[in-house]
Amino acid sequence: MIEAIHNRWVVKPPLLSAGRSAFGILLCSVLLDYSATRAGNFPIETFKNFINGEVAVESLDFKYRMHLTESGPAAVDSTRTFRLVYENPSSFLITEKCDLNGKVSEESFGSYHGFFWSDDDRGGQQWRMANFKIGVHLLKLGLPNLGTNKLEWTELNFLCRSNEIGARLSGVLKTNTDGRPTGMNFEILYQGQSYPYEISYNFDHSESRPAFFPSRVTLRFTGRTPHPDVADFEVTQLLFSTRPLSFQDVGLLSPLNKWYLDSR
Repeated sequence: MIEAIHNRWVVKPPLLSAGRSAFGILLCSVLLDYSATRAGNFPIETFKNFINGEVAVESLDFKYRMHLTESGPAAVDSTRTFRLVYENPSSFLITEKCDLNGKVSEESFGSYHGFFWSDDDRGGQQWRMANFKIGVHLLKLGLPNLGTNKLEWTELNFLCRSNEIGARLSGVLKTNTDGRPTGMNFEILYQGQSYPYEISYNFDHSESRPAFFPSRVTLRFTGRTPHPDVADFEVTQLLFSTRPLSFQDVGLLSPLNKWYLDSR
């Protein structure tokens, strides 16, 4: 994993197999760009490439707040706490920490090469996948799930011709005078309708996260009907892995009393 030691990001264990060189390339760029950040230059290319890359995540700890507007002025706020372990859409572990009447419990849902499991038999597969997609949403730095498609960058402008649901996505990355991202403006074009959104980023220095990754990501709908925040993420820790995830990493068979789910 990457650890912060004496204000430096250190990779361990060293080196990847050739089949995982993409992980190594991005991780090396994180190490090099961290020094640049300390010198006052934000690693903007690492930030942009991270959205398109697939890097094994050893631990992404975050809080997620969802603001739901109902009819009239009524609204519901809900803050939830998650940990995501991730390599790709078929190998992951998402765990939600729940506080029920002062008692903290954990509910986990994972997959290893498409073999799904859960430690709770309540709810359906769709509900469990919704939790997983919350984590992927944060890994894409607030953008909707792009599926297997990539963003096409032209300086700070970006385009994705089709995301997971077949929508066209385009927008611009906003930065301050130091080159640090402050947010994105983008729109989703789906079935002839345009849906505009805004993402804002906050950064604070912490050894628990790479310098290019924001501490807070907030997504808002900016269409004609006024909406509150659609989603608000607060990141407490992000650690990468330098090797492929094993079945132990995603919690499979530990403990043995799992509910194994149909992978279809």
